[in-house]
Amino acid sequence: MLGGDLEERLSEVVCLINLAKKAKIKIVSFRTMESDLLGIFWTEKIKLTQYIIQTTKHYSSNQLDFSVTPRESVRSFLQAMVAGDFFLRVSLPISIGISSILPISRQSEEEIEKDLVRFRDQFGSPALPIHLKDIITQSAEELFFEDCNPELKPLFLRWKRILVRLEKTIQGLSMKDSLKYRYFSVIGIVSLPVAINYFEMQNLTWLRNGIMKITENPKFPSQ
Repeated sequence: MLGGDLEERLSEVVCLINLAKKAKIKIVSFRTMESDLLGIFWTEKIKLTQYIIQTTKHYSSNQLDFSVTPRESVRSFLQAMVAGDFFLRVSLPISIGISSILPISRQSEEEIEKDLVRFRDQFGSPALPIHLKDIITQSAEELFFEDCNPELKPLFLRWKRILVRLEKTIQGLSMKDSLKYRYFSVIGIVSLPVAINYFEMQNLTWLRNGIMKITENPKFPSQ
């Protein structure tokens, strides 16, 4: 039986898929491009990134490095998120290249939905932050952190550059391509929307089970 958070998240995903299927015109997901289902998931990932930045950007050095478990701190989880997205930036073009030379059939939205359900069953699905819908950032170019702790600025700049390059790869795909190509990785061979969603959920897990739990510790330093 699925948990409450998982059922809620799957319901959100199905709604996104149904929205994409019903729309006879393409859904504008980035300010600079028209997008399909892949773009919808990408926009959600960008919104989560902005939310994470806004949540952590004012933390002091003591707060960033406070640790309950060895090698686990707000700073280390942020670094892990950036490293994960860098891995996606490098591996996605490789997967697209492999897919382009293999006789792979185009997936339907229903098949992608099954991919998502399988992914949720295997890895779980933490609930998205309630205030994510209030984030207006929709593309990597729009990510902002001008008033952040200066210590975090180089990390946030690198993160933004990685996501901008990744976004350009996604923008270069047509709707037909995004349903044909696959992502090859340790999570299996999955559709590109599922791959984007996996890396989003990975960062969300690090936020909820890592950063937020650290900040909830009674010994977490005050501002």
